[in-house]
Amino acid sequence: MKNENEEIYQTESLNISITQEHYDMKYKELQPLGYQAVQIPLGMALDNVIQQAYFQNLIIGGLLPDEIKVSKEDLMPLKDIVDSFCIMYAAANNRLENSKAYEFMKNKTVFFIGKLLTDDLKNGDEISYMGIERESSDGTSYEAVKCFLTKESAEQYNDSKKPVSSANLAYLQAFWGKPVIIEPHRNYWIEFK
Repeated sequence: MKNENEEIYQTESLNISITQEHYDMKYKELQPLGYQAVQIPLGMALDNVIQQAYFQNLIIGGLLPDEIKVSKEDLMPLKDIVDSFCIMYAAANNRLENSKAYEFMKNKTVFFIGKLLTDDLKNGDEISYMGIERESSDGTSYEAVKCFLTKESAEQYNDSKKPVSSANLAYLQAFWGKPVIIEPHRNYWIEFK
């Protein structure tokens, strides 16, 4: 029998299952209590906990023998990245126009492989960016600046071992005068021209 504290704990938490086995177990436990199950990307689950006042915890099951409880407070440093992911995911799935996505993201920090002209430029530093060849709908090819949501993501695709730099998205686009493409290796990539 569940005690009152466990019931309160469940109502303040968003449970996610990484494995089908954990999902089946959690469904049997929570469905009789009136809870629903939906399939959403992990980024959307994080966004729900961060944005919704009534969620105080994210409970992750199926990774380890015991569930992992992460408090809202511990998730808050991820807020900007999660927000960017949700914007990009909505645009990639035609739920948000690209122009609106740009308005939401233009003041966010992105990471790119290369270096901008900055005050701390040293002798021998190279001003550069890593581009990606693209093709427009009329068949004309052009180059876009590759950008990433995190430094770690940029480093993962940095075969050239050039420096990874951060910049404001709108500034980066204006500086290079080229389109930018964010997370080009992911299925939720977005391009701003």
